[in-house]
Amino acid sequence: MSGSKTFLQDVNSMFQEAADLISVEEGLATKISVANSTYITRFGVRLRGKMQTFEGWRSVHSNHPSPAKGGIRYASYANLDEVEALAALMTYKCALMDIPFGGSKGALKIDPKEWTQDELERLTRRFTLELVRHEFLTPSLNVPAPDVGTNETTMMWMADEYRRLRPTDINGSACVTGKPLAAGGIEGRIEATGWGVQYSIQAFFESEIDRAKTKLPSTLEGATVVVQGFGNVGYHAAKFLSEEDGCRIVSVIERDGVVRNPDGLNNEKLKHHINETGGVRGFKGGVHSLDAMDALADECDILIPAALEGVITEDNAPYLRTKLIVEGSDRLVGALPENISQKVLNELGSLSVDVLLGTRVTRVTEKTLEFGDGSSLEAEIIVWAAGIQSNKALASAVDLEVGSLGRLRVRLTLQTTHQDRIFVIGDAADCLWQEMNSPLPPRAQVASQQAAFLEDQLKRWVRGDALKEFRYTDHGSLVALSSSSAIGSLMARALGTMTLKGWLARWAYKYLHYQHEAVVQGHFWALVRTFLSMAMRRVRPRLKLH
Repeated sequence: MSGSKTFLQDVNSMFQEAADLISVEEGLATKISVANSTYITRFGVRLRGKMQTFEGWRSVHSNHPSPAKGGIRYASYANLDEVEALAALMTYKCALMDIPFGGSKGALKIDPKEWTQDELERLTRRFTLELVRHEFLTPSLNVPAPDVGTNETTMMWMADEYRRLRPTDINGSACVTGKPLAAGGIEGRIEATGWGVQYSIQAFFESEIDRAKTKLPSTLEGATVVVQGFGNVGYHAAKFLSEEDGCRIVSVIERDGVVRNPDGLNNEKLKHHINETGGVRGFKGGVHSLDAMDALADECDILIPAALEGVITEDNAPYLRTKLIVEGSDRLVGALPENISQKVLNELGSLSVDVLLGTRVTRVTEKTLEFGDGSSLEAEIIVWAAGIQSNKALASAVDLEVGSLGRLRVRLTLQTTHQDRIFVIGDAADCLWQEMNSPLPPRAQVASQQAAFLEDQLKRWVRGDALKEFRYTDHGSLVALSSSSAIGSLMARALGTMTLKGWLARWAYKYLHYQHEAVVQGHFWALVRTFLSMAMRRVRPRLKLH
């Protein structure tokens, strides 16, 4: 199952789990978890001959110790939920390390690659004006920093605009951090997060109790490392681990694929290649492949996700072959949907079904499953359901990008990333779920919504009209456990989320199954199949595996 929690709900549930372990005054945990204030702005800038409207956010989760601190990102997928979640994480990180800042975060919903440098400067200065007007950018209360899609140049524009608006503020240059060295920046700031990843790994290896759990050797010398994202964090973490600790960077994952070298990649040459070309494709110091997200499952000692948050999910976690994961992004693993998954586990337990979680299968024979920890399980019947895989030979021949779980990577228009004339939907499509900032799950309701959307999209494409972006609406999950039970939840705007169980859930499951058949085959044949199914109830197998 794939969870339906948002980023903010994930963060809040993890905070609540920690709060439940200590004695907290009633109501205080709720007060701590919510953002103090969030500013939403929609401003206009005249660019490219017309007025363009842009949306941005700045959230202050806590300013108990002032100023509130946190980056500003420029990203097309940015949203309010993500901004408030990242602001909360800044509060908790500063509090855990006893750093005297509150937590804040900001974002502007744009793709910086679609705008020129001059246009980005105008956008940044206009965004800065909105933030300063409402006291969401000031040295004493709220201090931004670079994040995804922004850099020291962005911070320089913001600082300059602030000083223009508040010329009497003697501390005006302190309104942002991450400025260039020549403009008051701090030496080592760019490398800081990469150093932090290295120091965390070194500290882990110094702890014999923690290291014993992974069965890693006592030294980092020769350890194999996979890095996802070779930006500021990933590059510097790889650089310091290889140059100072003797690690081998065997795989680097970027948006255009993965480059591998079992003997170790040359970090400097690879970084230069990425700066020149925008990706790892064509790098001569390793072997390039399109299966970017699948490369997270490359066998290694240490996996470092150092790009966007949420890359490890319940879908791909079982396939990881690493002993240690060190996160360099803001959020690594989303919290599981406890409400439904725990009830399913309890129901399976009542049916005397043993569920093995986090168990890697290394070998399958005729009557045996062998696991990564050396144990095995004998069975008379083995059903292998390892997920969806696209035809990699075909994808390579037609130059199609292969994404998470071996599916074809598509844009929000449902066109493949490299071929505008090819549309992909359903289980074969690796499409971004914008609200969750993760790939859409391979579920029937996703395919149904994409099919309905594609009917109109193809008409637009034939007419030459502008294409729309696909938006998925999660209507909940239903899990059928053969004839014994069913468990799930349904989402409706008027009623909210309803939890279903027992005969009501079974009938809801059957109704949805009928609706699915009716869409594919028509109501007449769906009714025929329903009546035939009822008539054959006594002779057909009682267990359905799917």
